[in-house]
Amino acid sequence: ANTISNWEQEFEKWVEGKIQVYNLTSFSSDARFRTIGSWYRKGGVLLMTSQLYVHCVKNQNMRVVFLDPGPDLIVLDEAHTMVRGNSTKIAKALRDVRTKRRIALTGTPLQNNLMEYYHMVNWVRPNILGSERFFDDYFNKPIMAGMTSDSSPNNVQLQKEKTIELYKILSPFVHRRDSSALKKELRTMQQVVLVVRQTKLQTMLNRRFKRVYKSNSFLDIYSKIAPILNHPGCLIPASRQQKTRRIQQQQLNDGEQNGSNIEEILLDTSKGIGEKAEPGKCQLKSSDVGPSNSVHSGESGKSN
Repeated sequence: ANTISNWEQEFEKWVEGKIQVYNLTSFSSDARFRTIGSWYRKGGVLLMTSQLYVHCVKNQNMRVVFLDPGPDLIVLDEAHTMVRGNSTKIAKALRDVRTKRRIALTGTPLQNNLMEYYHMVNWVRPNILGSERFFDDYFNKPIMAGMTSDSSPNNVQLQKEKTIELYKILSPFVHRRDSSALKKELRTMQQVVLVVRQTKLQTMLNRRFKRVYKSNSFLDIYSKIAPILNHPGCLIPASRQQKTRRIQQQQLNDGEQNGSNIEEILLDTSKGIGEKAEPGKCQLKSSDVGPSNSVHSGESGKSN
């Protein structure tokens, strides 16, 4: 959704209202098909997620709009995540598109995963690189074999030859751009690091967490302690859910022993959810909660 919003902002910035832009993610489910109909009749740009696209093409009435003949132009952002293989729902849907003009955008360098690159190219220009098996044997394996630190001189030489050959095939329609293309438009990146002292409540929770929770995994510890660092109030919903589950389980156990009706137990348990804390119970006050410990970095400009 954030990517879609970024695209919407970019269109507003560069075309200045000359093209009608529809952000499908901003409409309710009932209004989406009406929005699609308006876009199909009047033209413009329709922004949507891959999940929404898959959902829409399941509707037979939408197949004419999105698949056959489809839109005049279709653009995939982060294309390597959508057209990899033929097993995912989005890949299967895009495979049936009849639109001739296609653009695939990716920030993934060619050398990272040649098979992903093959699928992107094959979607834009079907069969120009041959079958998947042919590409793997003729390009992928020789190139990968010559890029390791212990590759033989013969493998390195073959890798260079295959890379040049592949580059010549792709150069007419694969356009690589780095940050220099936006150098004149964007100001120098500025980074700011803010160190913020923990509040008393954060310090107390942090110390207690270290005493009761032991783990050798940094990621595991970070995921558990993040709510404390972000805002101790984040712990309240999780605490309520755990308390509710304990009460329900206890009452279910009691019900089994006393022969009580389970449905009545569940209904009775739900009454206390969301009520105010009783006097004497621990509550968080706004004065106890302060800014989180975090490191922030920002840029004065951005691009998609």
